[in-house]
This record gives sequence, structure tokens and C-alpha cells, in this order.
Amino acid sequence: MVSRRIKLGIKARGVRTAETELDDPLYSHGAAHMRNLRFAPKFFRAPVYIGIYLNKVWFISSIVESYGILVESKDLSDMMRDWFEVLWMASKPAKK
Repeated sequence: MVSRRIKLGIKARGVRTAETELDDPLYSHGAAHMRNLRFAPKFFRAPVYIGIYLNKVWFISSIVESYGILVESKDLSDMMRDWFEVLWMASKPAKK
């Protein structure tokens, strides 16, 4: 998914928790990966991955619970983008 996104020229922004940060070049940030990252405040928990693209929102759980949900909804995607922007503003930029 990541390599396809890069090939298509789709930029990404993400907020992660420092405690669950992956040490994998595939998930790093910067111009080469077309990804800008920030780290959420310490009190923030994010056990589920949330993705937003166009009018789609997807939720992917941890391996422990093992589920995925895809919802196509303009209302939900608009709301989740607003929530993301609030979290983005409250988060610290990742070091390059």
C-alpha cells in the first residue's frame, strides 16, 4: 500500500504515538516517503489505525483483536478529517 501510494504521488500525513513507533524504513517520514508525521500527546491512545481518503474511512485493529472496517461516507470522512486536524495541531512534529 505504501509503495503504491508513493508511485501514485499521493502525499500522506500521520499522527502516531511515540510508544508504538515502528523502526521500519517503510513507515518513516520525509520527502522520499511523501509522508509528514507528528507524535500525539502522551495521554493519547491509538490502538486502532484510522485511514481517510476521499469519502472513505477505514479502521484496522491491533493483531490482538484482528478486525478491519471500511466505511464510505462523506459525513464520516468530513468529521474524521476535522478530528484529525485537531489532533494534528496538538501533536509535535517528528524529527527528521
